[in-house]
Amino acid sequence: MRVPQAIPYQGSKRKLANQIIDFMPNRVERFIEPFAGSAAMSMAISYNKISENIWINEINKPLAELLELIINSPGYVSDVYEKLWNEQLDNPQDYYLKKRKEFNYSQDPIILLYLLVRCVKNAVRYNEKGEFNQSPDKRRLGWIGKG
Repeated sequence: MRVPQAIPYQGSKRKLANQIIDFMPNRVERFIEPFAGSAAMSMAISYNKISENIWINEINKPLAELLELIINSPGYVSDVYEKLWNEQLDNPQDYYLKKRKEFNYSQDPIILLYLLVRCVKNAVRYNEKGEFNQSPDKRRLGWIGKG
């Protein structure tokens, strides 16, 4: 069974997780995901009850904070994200650019989630100043999960 993912992320192992798990023991004392990204492997390991001791490492601080918020306060993340998503509907391109600028100032992890959902190919991209600079995907608004 494919495990649902909270973070769309280019390079995610979400689609491969079950195939990778087939090569693992049924149970491990500790699972370490050194380059987490969307933490797809950690989610699959937890979902399949292979380990209860999971260590996630991620160098992108707002992304690491987002993972922590999703684990500890999923309802809060969902509520704030839904508000951001609904606010974009009148003028999605301008709203995206406004939120990207706000993120570059605040490093707010939930704004990063919105940007990842809306940006081209769900690809994280920063410029030499460390600013998120990925363009909005003009073909789609992103998604809002229900249920």
